[in-house]
Amino acid sequence: MGFFRFLPFKYLSILILLFVMYIFFYKKNNIFDYTTVKKISCKNITINRYKCNIEIDYNGKKQYIYNYRRRYPLPPILPEVGQTVYISYNKDEPDKIIEENIGIYYINKYRYIMFILSVIICFYLNIK
Repeated sequence: MGFFRFLPFKYLSILILLFVMYIFFYKKNNIFDYTTVKKISCKNITINRYKCNIEIDYNGKKQYIYNYRRRYPLPPILPEVGQTVYISYNKDEPDKIIEENIGIYYINKYRYIMFILSVIICFYLNIK
């Protein structure tokens, strides 16, 4: 686990609690949803950077998610056409869609349960 190998479990539990609180409070105005990819187009910006537009059909209109991907050291990891993409957007700015990963989507979906579990784990590991 690299960096986390040197941390005691009580500090790791505090980091997990802080991450869940970040999603719980900072992203509370975001609406999380999922949709499928309709089309992907990428253009080369520099030698090792791409700007990719992922076209989705959301709320009955065509919208785009913009991504910047590096070619090196890893190839650009993009969703395939027809694959499910997890997205979020702010209630005040519904046209500015952000691509999220599946973990943040489910942490937000079960935010109260995740918050309670992270508090219990944090207290349990810090009392021991």
